[in-house]
Amino acid sequence: MIEPGLAFPFAFPRAGARSLATALARTLWILFVCSWCAVAGAQSQARVSVRLSTGVVKLGSDAALVATVENAAFSDVRPLPAVDGLRLGPWSVPTVRSMTSNVNGRLTRSDERTWTAPVRPQRKGEFTIPALEFNVDGSVVQSQPLTLTVVEDLKGEELGTFTLSASSNKVVEGEPFTVELVFGWDAALGERINWANLSLSWWGQLSGAVENDPPAPAPGSSIVEIVLNTNETVRVEELPRAQVRGRLFRLFRLVRSFTPTRGGTLEFPTSWLEFSRVEESGDIFSFQRRRERVESYFVRSEPVKVEVIQLPEDGRPPDYGGAIGSFTARASATPRDVDAGESIKFKVEWTGRGNLQYFTPPEPSRSDAFAGFRVYGKTETKSLERRTVVYDIAPRSAEVKEIPPLQLPVFDPSTGRYTSVATEPLAINVRALARASGLEDAATGPALQTDLRDVPGTLSREGELPRPGALPVLALLASLPLLWPVAQGVLRRRGDPWAPLAQKRNRARRELERELSAADSARADLAALQRYLGARTAESPAAWQGRDLEAWFARHAASVPGELVRELSRLTLELEAAAWGGGARPATRERAAALVQGLERSGL
Repeated sequence: MIEPGLAFPFAFPRAGARSLATALARTLWILFVCSWCAVAGAQSQARVSVRLSTGVVKLGSDAALVATVENAAFSDVRPLPAVDGLRLGPWSVPTVRSMTSNVNGRLTRSDERTWTAPVRPQRKGEFTIPALEFNVDGSVVQSQPLTLTVVEDLKGEELGTFTLSASSNKVVEGEPFTVELVFGWDAALGERINWANLSLSWWGQLSGAVENDPPAPAPGSSIVEIVLNTNETVRVEELPRAQVRGRLFRLFRLVRSFTPTRGGTLEFPTSWLEFSRVEESGDIFSFQRRRERVESYFVRSEPVKVEVIQLPEDGRPPDYGGAIGSFTARASATPRDVDAGESIKFKVEWTGRGNLQYFTPPEPSRSDAFAGFRVYGKTETKSLERRTVVYDIAPRSAEVKEIPPLQLPVFDPSTGRYTSVATEPLAINVRALARASGLEDAATGPALQTDLRDVPGTLSREGELPRPGALPVLALLASLPLLWPVAQGVLRRRGDPWAPLAQKRNRARRELERELSAADSARADLAALQRYLGARTAESPAAWQGRDLEAWFARHAASVPGELVRELSRLTLELEAAAWGGGARPATRERAAALVQGLERSGL
């Protein structure tokens, strides 16, 4: 349906067979492009998550599968698989929830369908529930496999400790928060415990939030690796031993950061720690030796809920760009003694606690205070601790005496109000150009004249666009599939925390750690490192093959210290020599852990 007042983008031709065919081709092309854009946008935002209500259950008790599909035009569950030792299902009728949110200055609509299914253990053991399938917008989408541990006895509450806490139990949409897990066991167990597994059913499946880069551990911290959800590993910080319930405990800490994308409640269900003694079995003539848990203990955390409230409408500034938190601003300018029209690098740094990675920075060109300047563009770097934007500005005339304060509208969750953070004014000296009154707008330049004869200056009919022939229209239709990658790039919203590029960037370090843990060659190490660099810079991994790293960082990421860039170059060269020249395989995993931490803290 065409709404009143909307102009159709093409004028309809007059009657006639050829004109009718042309009109039909135009109409089909418009409908095809609109439908394709709508489907592409829906598919890019649809998300499927599946989790268990608990990762450990006592024989005789039940668990539940919880499946959620977000932002899909159509979705449905497919039949559950058969798992020996477990009774699954059936799926419940879905619950449907729709809401409108304003996150980081953008109004978005979120639709969510949730199904649940009971899981009834029939015997003890470890069970893998294979990938579940869903119908999502005409395609079949699979979830990740899930692991459930069924035990006869959950002994261990006295010998272990496990607390899960959030930095705040009430946040606004778009406000980052952290979740801290502190866990451990009685130090008197000593060498009896040589294996530990964190069972976190919500890991990677938190609906309504995206995970940020985790906070860096304190310098000099002791980092160890334990098992996560039975089939992967995670690096945690070992804490000094401390008293728990009157006894000395060995303790560990894991911290994660999240940004909620909509209002509602975020749930972190009961999590479990299993600490055990594992022994190997099999004789020396066996080709395979088995690892068996001969003594196991379990301790659980209490579930945690975080309430997410919507940003208030009252008092919201018209130019609000989604900044949430408590910030300070600092500005500098280079050079400060210039001619009228000469470029000045105006650098603004925001630091503090909040969503520094995600808000839209202010535009000086839209501020009346900067009417005395031309603004040519900006470059920026961002991390959890700092947001830096360098504006390229130029004073129009010698009457400009200072760079005025730059205002950033901010919502402060501590007061529940909108406020503003401003830089200090910076004095500058601007010299007038000889025989010039200042820097004029481009629109005031000389008008272009027609210099070709016999070319009419107006269309043949007033208000009517030239009509393409049938052959160009058919050629355009045939080329539409080739435009798919370009259209996808235009549709993707880089600044949103829930957009694919941002999510891929946030997952890059964890993906690198997992891939390096499983890598069995220098070639695999090199590929994992290149995938990490591609994800952090929104480039393809192939772009980092054979690249001059020092030159690239000097042009695009000058904030990264030179010693980090040189260490990255050395590691890359050693990996290339090992992968293609038969050299020794370097200790990639240990070196990469410290390297990527420094790169990300420097703004990569």
